[in-house]
Amino acid sequence: MNIKTKRGLILTLFFLSFIPFSIVAQSQDVLQMKEALISKIDSCNKNLLKLDQKLKISMMTMANKSREYDAMAEFFNQKKLFGEEYQILMYKYMYKDTSPNNLDSIYYYFKKSDNQYLNSHEDVTLLINSLRGHFVAWCSNNSYSELAIHTLKQNIEYNSIRKLNDNLWTYLRLVQIYRTTGNHKQAIESGKTGLNQANTHKLAFELKVCIASEIAESYYILGDFQNSLVYCDSILSYTHNIPDKFQPELGSNFYNLALIDFYAMTSAAYSSTKNFEQALVMLGKLEAIFPKAKILGYPDNARDQFLAQKNWVNMVYNYQKGDYAKAMEYLNKNKELAIPFALTPDYKNTPKWEALINEKLGNYKEANSALKDQLHFTDSINRANTDKEVSSLWATFEVDKAQQAKENSESKVRIIAISTSIIIFISAILLIYFVVTNRKLKKKNQLLFKQQKNQSSTIPFVINRKEEASQEEISENTEQTLYLRIIEYLQTSRQYTDSAISRESLAKELGTNRQYIIDAISNNANMSFNEFINNFRIDYARDLLLNEDNILIKEVYTEAGFKNRNTFSQLFKEKFGMSPSEFRECANEEKIKR
Repeated sequence: MNIKTKRGLILTLFFLSFIPFSIVAQSQDVLQMKEALISKIDSCNKNLLKLDQKLKISMMTMANKSREYDAMAEFFNQKKLFGEEYQILMYKYMYKDTSPNNLDSIYYYFKKSDNQYLNSHEDVTLLINSLRGHFVAWCSNNSYSELAIHTLKQNIEYNSIRKLNDNLWTYLRLVQIYRTTGNHKQAIESGKTGLNQANTHKLAFELKVCIASEIAESYYILGDFQNSLVYCDSILSYTHNIPDKFQPELGSNFYNLALIDFYAMTSAAYSSTKNFEQALVMLGKLEAIFPKAKILGYPDNARDQFLAQKNWVNMVYNYQKGDYAKAMEYLNKNKELAIPFALTPDYKNTPKWEALINEKLGNYKEANSALKDQLHFTDSINRANTDKEVSSLWATFEVDKAQQAKENSESKVRIIAISTSIIIFISAILLIYFVVTNRKLKKKNQLLFKQQKNQSSTIPFVINRKEEASQEEISENTEQTLYLRIIEYLQTSRQYTDSAISRESLAKELGTNRQYIIDAISNNANMSFNEFINNFRIDYARDLLLNEDNILIKEVYTEAGFKNRNTFSQLFKEKFGMSPSEFRECANEEKIKR
């Protein structure tokens, strides 16, 4: 694995550094792991083992591997270790059901566990770092960047107050997340702060090599090639300064892996500044170090990561030098890999590179197609990130609101003893307010119900194109025909009620491909595929509520094709101005009047 691949390993090593490795490697078999966990629990109940932080974390690891979350949570509950109980319940929602829709539950148990640890009078530094590390990793993997960044900053403050020297991994993760979201200036600032941390951690130098590499890449993306070269030199500096006592921790191959990163980034920076002589020297050294790095014994995906990085560097060199055919050759080599440009600094710009090279080669049709791919990719990423951040902020608001409500409730209990009359007065005011508000809401819902019960579908049946198609694109008539076929098929087959419906399955039923499906819906309905399908589902759910007596809300959204009640309720309210339950209540009242 190269330096970037090792970054994930570093975080894993940090979390596992305080777990006995005999336990981590104890057994890969789930049944044996379950038996081992039960044995540990039994020993703890008999007071044969000291239940310290390391043992708690190791038992959580075993519960995670064996999926015995409930048994572990019950054990912690019996011991009145509520922070640990909430932590293992957070793992349950993270790893047993890996849906990103679990954010509300995961964040709820994270906050509960975090607050328990912060209010504990015992030493819980290992537990709280483990808790936050898992939460940050899950948020990063599911694109909840703002939550991850907020948690990392909290952890830096927590460790700094307690004068702990475990912030390097936090700064590295912070830099990586900033870079993932395109905030390279903030990534550089955070990375520099990380490099100023003390070298007391046993992995400090390896972490700093990784941080320096991230900074060099961010400077490269920003076009500051001179500073990129400066931090490339830092990669070597930190590698050469690793104390002898730390060498066994890092492995003998670490130096060669660092050199690959160094030669790759310096060659790219020299190429971009037209210093082809130095760039060629670095390319030669990059080729020479590959056999020494012992990558041939690695899994295919790790080898592909090395090759992707090397191909990218050669592509940049040949493009900047003007040998566009050679640059295209290296780009095509990477396209053949399973992870094209996966770990290169600007892998997200692969379509842009393809467009630039094709333009230089006179392949304007291919260049135009590549640019469209780049725009589509960028729009999809931005839209997905925006949706994720809105969801994360909403979850934060809901959980914090619940926590605040709990604190207010406890405060009211104390006040009751000395101010009963005031509370009764306030309760009476609130009761009147709720009665009046409920009546207004009911009238509003009845009015909305009359307007919405027979509302036709919001899906347009005519073309709504924003711009003329080029000659290479599918003709408008053919695209409109496909669009109308899609609507007719969905209306007759009700395939939208299948929660597993996808672009691919719909394309297969209609004898076309997924891109034509996407284009037909986007250009004629101005909707994404999911928005289009959900419109059918919402209308179908409304009909169920109108026509089916005593039907449960769960039956409505599952029969309509939704997996999640929250998503269904949110979309329903957006379209009809009231919740499904309120809509059903209005429908029942109208039937009684008849």
